Amino acid sequence: MKAVRRLFINCALLGSLLYGCSMGSGATSIDNTWQELGTQATMTFYSDGTTRDVSNTGGVGGRTVGYKVQEDETLIIERDYGGEEYYDKTEDSSLAFEDRNYYYLENGVLVYLNHIYFIEGDKASENNAQKIADLVTE
Repeated sequence: MKAVRRLFINCALLGSLLYGCSMGSGATSIDNTWQELGTQATMTFYSDGTTRDVSNTGGVGGRTVGYKVQEDETLIIERDYGGEEYYDKTEDSSLAFEDRNYYYLENGVLVYLNHIYFIEGDKASENNAQKIADLVTE
């Protein structure tokens, strides 16, 4: 019985440690529904590589039909005419806001094509997005 109890406690501690590490890292998956700060407009990146209502104002046009994130974290947006657009990930939200060749994804915030998005319905994410907006519009 003591061995089972000890195993349970160790598993609980390990789970807490892993959860804490993942929360503290600022890592955010692009697979979410994103709401543009200051509007009701949303876009969704699904885990199967499909999208819904993703902005296409960054390139030559065409409807967005999918996306991929490469190992080096380059975001590739696929268009219905067969074209692709490439965006490099940056840890600098200001750079992503000013330069349409970059995107920023951290702490529940996505900066993409000069727009700032937060995870729909996530107040902490919205607050983080507002902080970035305040920073980049100074």
